[in-house]
Amino acid sequence: MDVLLAPLEGVADTFVALPMFPMFEIIHYIKASMTTRTEPGAREFAFKHPICSLVSTILVACGGTIVCNLLLGLPLGEPLVNPIPLMILSIMWFLVYFCPGDLFYTFFSTTPVKAVVVVLKDMRRIHRVIAGIRIALGLHPAAWALAIVAGTARASGGTVLATVDKFMRGSPNVHKHEFLAPSYHTKFTFCAASALVAHDFGLIQHLLPVSSDMIALVLFLTMSMGSLSTVLLGFRDPFSSMTSIIIREDDDIRGNTHPGKPIDDKKND
Repeated sequence: MDVLLAPLEGVADTFVALPMFPMFEIIHYIKASMTTRTEPGAREFAFKHPICSLVSTILVACGGTIVCNLLLGLPLGEPLVNPIPLMILSIMWFLVYFCPGDLFYTFFSTTPVKAVVVVLKDMRRIHRVIAGIRIALGLHPAAWALAIVAGTARASGGTVLATVDKFMRGSPNVHKHEFLAPSYHTKFTFCAASALVAHDFGLIQHLLPVSSDMIALVLFLTMSMGSLSTVLLGFRDPFSSMTSIIIREDDDIRGNTHPGKPIDDKKND
């Protein structure tokens, strides 16, 4: 078993040691800018209020660090310490919104490019989960619950602050946020953080006698397969599908406790 896992352990070590700056961070900035632009009226708003649009995009792009630091009592202004990433983010935002002929946005909206982007973005997400857990355990070594939340927040905090972006632009969709309807990536990063923390505390090592780097690699591959299935095949959130199945089976077991309200199959399509 060890002989078979030895080559993979080397790949896992390389995966975890990959530097995120500049390539993966640039991909993240592009994805964050495109996410804010997909909101209705976002481009028209950027033409009228470019500074507000840029600030809201910065909040979304740096949301993971901001939310994680808020939970851990660390400086919220950490993303502003280094001006170089902010300059790169501003350039990516400008290209997404104001590139002549809209070529930049159109290129990154094509399906093959989107597939590459989501894989690279998932790689960064797992790295962010690991970073959040390490920071939390460095401050509070026994706080496993805090480590899970910090890892999740570090990787998916931008989706939480996306509500602030909608509020700043006066979007009618401001009531739709991660706490009411968490995305696939938020759910998966929570599961990933839980698995990595459980391994760090020795809870699953007897079941999975592998390193945490190997678990991180497997989590990345699993997450990227889910993301690719959404982009390439149009599949919906796998977690939502599982939830629908569980709820339906529970209703069947209970004998449909609300006989006057039959299950609407259209909601589960």
